[in-house]
Amino acid sequence: MGDIYLIQGKGMERRSFIQGASVIAAMALATEAKAQTISSTDDIAVITTIADLQAATSATLTQSQCIVMGYVSETDGGGGIFATGVSASANGGTIINDASGRSWYRNCNPSVVKAEWFGASANGSTDSTAAINAALASQASDVRVDLAPGTYVISGSVLISGNYKSLVGAAQAATVLACSAASSPVVSVAGGSISFLIRDMTVMHSGTPTNGGHGISCTGTVSQSRIENIISQNNSFGFSLAATDLSFVKGCISQSNFGYGFYQTNSPANPGSQWYYEDCLAQENGQAGYFLTSSSGSSSMSVGAFSRCLTFANSGCGFVALGLATSPIQGVRISDCFFGQDANNEVFLDTYGGAHSVRNTFTELAGTGKTGPAQSDPASNGGCGIFVSSNNQSVDITSCYCGGHSQNGIYSQAVTANVTGCSAFDNGRSNLAGEQCGIHHEGGRMIVSGGSIGNTVFGGGQQCGIRTYNGANTSIGFVDLTGNVASATLADSNPSSLMVVGCLGV
Repeated sequence: MGDIYLIQGKGMERRSFIQGASVIAAMALATEAKAQTISSTDDIAVITTIADLQAATSATLTQSQCIVMGYVSETDGGGGIFATGVSASANGGTIINDASGRSWYRNCNPSVVKAEWFGASANGSTDSTAAINAALASQASDVRVDLAPGTYVISGSVLISGNYKSLVGAAQAATVLACSAASSPVVSVAGGSISFLIRDMTVMHSGTPTNGGHGISCTGTVSQSRIENIISQNNSFGFSLAATDLSFVKGCISQSNFGYGFYQTNSPANPGSQWYYEDCLAQENGQAGYFLTSSSGSSSMSVGAFSRCLTFANSGCGFVALGLATSPIQGVRISDCFFGQDANNEVFLDTYGGAHSVRNTFTELAGTGKTGPAQSDPASNGGCGIFVSSNNQSVDITSCYCGGHSQNGIYSQAVTANVTGCSAFDNGRSNLAGEQCGIHHEGGRMIVSGGSIGNTVFGGGQQCGIRTYNGANTSIGFVDLTGNVASATLADSNPSSLMVVGCLGV
């Protein structure tokens, strides 16, 4: 006959079961035991909590295997099956040391653990900061911590440090990390971390965040990592990302944050900040939706690509790339994106670099509606669809739509700009004189080919199709320029040198 012992504190109650059934009975008593295998040749103790196991001695607990019903209570999901093993430092979850100094090992893959095993609870009230951090630190590298559905209250940052660390929730809106420390990031990733993964959860502050109280913050250079399916809301910045050789942000939403939705920079030691964004949304944030800026002291900043990204109602620009004369940003690539109803220019490039590309991107209604958290900021009545300053060497704008903006559809002062197959309609809604153009070319050289520049059947106040500061530096070919209120083209100087070929409405 096999025996099972119920250990509660220092007491012991003996329960007997028929031979061969002891394991089955023990598994029925434990929350998580049914998926485990235990030798039926040994006696097995059933213990109520982890604290009871820690208080046990070799005299009160003589078995080499036990089932713990829960971490703090029997139904909290923190229980499991344990067996004695070689002496080791306790980590509070997968290795527990008892009062006699014996080490009890949880029957699990130590590389895939649950936060509840370390005392965390998604009950919306228990402070789970230390427990989640203990789970992440339970292995020096290569550990995945799973979070359950519900809300984990934390009083400080969840810390990811080291290589191959993963923090995974149940689903984007199902698992919530709610931080009460106003100036602390919800999740902080240490510099030097390699191949981390943060996925499937919401990160937020439970009160009003202050400077530094970001949703997810990389404090230094990281490598080959992924942030996926995250909602970041009610933080300082939604995401604050540092230098990387190659990392990804996919399927993330940054909304109702007090500052930037997505903020990205580099460092003097690591100029690359090659985050690749896919299927992300920045909406109703207090500053720009996406903000890239180079660090003083870095030689330059190389960036990844933005694909199928969206903005709506941010109290700043939709997308900003802001470089320095001493640290230019090179190779901004935007494709298949939507930027709409932000308070300023939907795409703003002031990089001091070049080789930029904006393709298949739809922009609309800059400055025309309320913006910011809860859309509490009034319409700014300013902003273009795509604004390229004189601090850019080259830009290609291809197959883009720019419509209904407060000012111009496309504004460029770049050294060289190629605009191909674009549509710019109904721009200039703020009625600012001289800024009611489909395309306003104000510096450098520009070639415009193909596309349609005018007002639609819905009406609009776009006065001029294409306006250039110098006809000698502009070439226009095969563009439909019908429907503009005042003129199809306008050259402020050298109008006789303006080259217009094969266009309609001229």
